[in-house]
Amino acid sequence: MTKSIVTHIGESAYFEDYPLLVLFNEDAPEELKDICVLHRFIQEPALEAFKAGATFMFDQEAYSILKVGSVAFENFKNLGHICLQFGDDPAADILPGTVLLDRKELPRLKAGSLIEVAVTN
Repeated sequence: MTKSIVTHIGESAYFEDYPLLVLFNEDAPEELKDICVLHRFIQEPALEAFKAGATFMFDQEAYSILKVGSVAFENFKNLGHICLQFGDDPAADILPGTVLLDRKELPRLKAGSLIEVAVTN
């Protein structure tokens, strides 16, 4: 399981025309902070949770993972950085640092929101 707490929501973090959220740890470059959701790990990322069928939870709101990009886990573990793409098409193309989640609507996060990634049984 992975646990993280949201520490800041950038002013332009919600892209209205594209269902995407960009997460970064608190060391994000200054020029990116306005478009990111900043967070701090409570429990370090676990590789086994980053696979299709696992679940991202945003304040108890569940989204299933459809696809995981080839460097998504590595980026998340090392930089706290990941792009979360929201949609319901498992055939959708994604970039290497992206995780595709199964719902189109974006979660409405706030400072203090809890993000969890876990394998579901």
